[in-house]
Amino acid sequence: MTRESIGVIVGYITITLVVLAALTTAWLTLGADLAFAPTVYQLSTLWAALTVAVNIIAAIAGGSVCAALSRTTKTPVIFAIIVFTLGVLVAIPALPPRDESPPAPRPDRITMSDALTNGRQPRWVVLSNPVTVAAGILLGAALMRTWVRPRSRA
Repeated sequence: MTRESIGVIVGYITITLVVLAALTTAWLTLGADLAFAPTVYQLSTLWAALTVAVNIIAAIAGGSVCAALSRTTKTPVIFAIIVFTLGVLVAIPALPPRDESPPAPRPDRITMSDALTNGRQPRWVVLSNPVTVAAGILLGAALMRTWVRPRSRA
């Protein structure tokens, strides 16, 4: 396996772990009442903004890892394109319909599993995820370039 492939794989794992750790911590800290709008499974504006911020931070970390391991300038760009493409493919079926029914009522106590299954993200969050993550990867790679000298390819 090449350095470039390892950079992409470890960068993706980094993004996944940072998002998982940050959002799990946020869920345990904030709870359902701040993660959702009152009495329904619609994500709150706070949680939506937090999700975008966590995605950007995770993508910066993943892009930095990818750049550091691959030591090329091209690999993080390819990584960003891959993640953007996958993000769009995941976002299309996840988009809530425009004429959607109101969100389901939410009981007072719910588990994280209930939240993941029933939670509804606003359209802007679903559509912004591929863009913000790809941009974060490129930013992380650019930041890493100041510390790690890229290997040139002829």
